[in-house]
Amino acid sequence: MDDRETVVLKQIIHFQVNKSFELERKLNLTPRQLSYSLKKINIELDRNNLASITRSNAGQFFIPNESKSFLEKQIQSIPDTNRYFNENQRMYLTILYLLTSGEIVSLVHIYEFLNVSKTTATSDLKNVKKYLKKYSLKLIYSRKDGYRITGSELKVKQIINELVATILHFEDGMELIVEISNISVGSIIHYTHKIEQYLNITYSDQSFNQLVYSLMILIARNRSCQVSKEPYFKADIRDTSEYDFISNVIPEKWIANKDDYKWILLLFISANTVEGQIQYQNSDLLEIVHEMVQQFESLTYVEIKNKPDFEKRLVAHIQPMILRIRYGLHLKDSGIKSAVKNVKNHQMFVDTVSQIVKPLEKELKSSLPKDEIELISFYFGSELENWKPEEKKRAAVVCSNGVIVSRLMFKKLREMFPEISFVSASSVREFQKFKNDFDIVFTTVHLETDSRQYIIHPIMTTDESLNLRYRVLRDIGFGNSEEMLDGIMNIISRHGQIDDEIQLRKEIQLFLLRGQDDGVKEKEYLPDLLSYIKPEFISFTDQTLSWTEALELATRPLMKKGIVTDKFLKQIIKESSSMSNYSYFGKNMAIPHTTPDMGVSGNGFGFLISKKSIKFPNNDDVHIIVPLAVGDTTSHFKAVEQLANIAANSKAMKSLINADSKNKVINEIKRRIKE
Repeated sequence: MDDRETVVLKQIIHFQVNKSFELERKLNLTPRQLSYSLKKINIELDRNNLASITRSNAGQFFIPNESKSFLEKQIQSIPDTNRYFNENQRMYLTILYLLTSGEIVSLVHIYEFLNVSKTTATSDLKNVKKYLKKYSLKLIYSRKDGYRITGSELKVKQIINELVATILHFEDGMELIVEISNISVGSIIHYTHKIEQYLNITYSDQSFNQLVYSLMILIARNRSCQVSKEPYFKADIRDTSEYDFISNVIPEKWIANKDDYKWILLLFISANTVEGQIQYQNSDLLEIVHEMVQQFESLTYVEIKNKPDFEKRLVAHIQPMILRIRYGLHLKDSGIKSAVKNVKNHQMFVDTVSQIVKPLEKELKSSLPKDEIELISFYFGSELENWKPEEKKRAAVVCSNGVIVSRLMFKKLREMFPEISFVSASSVREFQKFKNDFDIVFTTVHLETDSRQYIIHPIMTTDESLNLRYRVLRDIGFGNSEEMLDGIMNIISRHGQIDDEIQLRKEIQLFLLRGQDDGVKEKEYLPDLLSYIKPEFISFTDQTLSWTEALELATRPLMKKGIVTDKFLKQIIKESSSMSNYSYFGKNMAIPHTTPDMGVSGNGFGFLISKKSIKFPNNDDVHIIVPLAVGDTTSHFKAVEQLANIAANSKAMKSLINADSKNKVINEIKRRIKE
């Protein structure tokens, strides 16, 4: 069997991809290519007197246990001599090869390196040329010097960082980088550990690998004699203890340009950590983060507990982000984008964080990339979640994608498996310290452990989640969905005709699994604005009122219903009296609010419409006052977002201010939240 067959088997056996169309999509194969690979696998099974892999009419694979055991061993033993790469993979590998080669590179070198035809190699070089333009780099050719990449060395360093991050996601990506660099990975790992120990931090697995393999390519490039002595990195980060340490311990043979010391330091201090924090910091950052957290609380009406500790953790996360953005080390494939659709409240966190990052953007003098905003949003969201594992079978979650995605995996798996107690969300290296302390491990990479392990993707689709739940419950003996499924199928067959047995069986199986686990169900939508604004909470006035009188009138309906007490009213009056208070949406809406412990016993929004403007201490032209009473942490996010959208819509505000009945107010809100 060749490499393509090995990759196919890994997807079927390790990741439980059991449908043809999924394999074709994930591996970029045509139906014909997949059928050919399966045919070769079955020939190998037949030679060993083992049963073949079969496919149902629905395209699902079935591997008998004996054949599966044999193929598992084959996967481990097959050498990677004839790797299979798609077009983009070949392009990325070719660029690294050209940037690190110390010899004259001809077309022959390229197609032998990629193990492709001359025609394919020629086409790949055209793709390389187009890709390099994004970085203002050029691919040139001469008979004397062969193929070379020319341009700014800083751009070269940036593209190396991007490509290493991409290639590490390939099958055997680490081995490919070792092969291209021709450098022993052991010494680089040792050096990276030494830096970790000196800085008293722990990098995420993803960051650790990125550092190790980026260093390998950088060293290989410096050894290729392609780097000039001209300065390329203007940032002055030399006046730090980290720089002194790195410049003293790094071997001189790794360096081709004095700026390499600064660049390597940048790689280390811009990487994400899971423990500790880099000493090198922008002195103004803590103040910026404090301002962001205050704005977050003001916009969401959520009080963050232990705020100083939270702000320190946020600084530790944002400091590397600032360096990444400032020096072009953009975040690569954090896994967040693919997670967005399945995360409760995520978009509302993103919308809120997008509003509070202005101080950061001012510091950077540029807008934050979407991926970085996604990460900050996940950080806020995960801090506000409350996980309370129960003492049952103990499990660990091991993720190589960093702390934020690890937290997401932990939360998702805990929801999927209420029958299991999830003890730890950790990195691979942390896991090795206590690998015998639990019964099960869910991991994104294969681990050396005697515990039962399940290799999963960091972000799973609903079908993948259901499939995993079925496998785990079956393996640990918690109920028997298969027996129940067989029983139901037998009952149905006795009382009626089944037209599509496979599809019926699948749908019943999904129903049974969903029924056992609320966490696997589709998340219900958060309550909208009209869930908080009831007709009895709406009031009108055409009198000239002081802002304190208006607050009392707006709050009165909530007090009558027992949603708030007099303590709430006194507190919002006290907070609204401050010139620094900014409880407003737009120019004409006030949204006084306070924490749940200040007289809030339920959920509801008052809604006072005043025909005459009301002068508040910090706003002169308020016509609508909406006291917000929320007794929980995040379920009101959707409603508040809808309220903010209405406040920003001049036509909607005009209609509401001119409304003369509760019915008209409700209908106007209903119309606007549907837009």
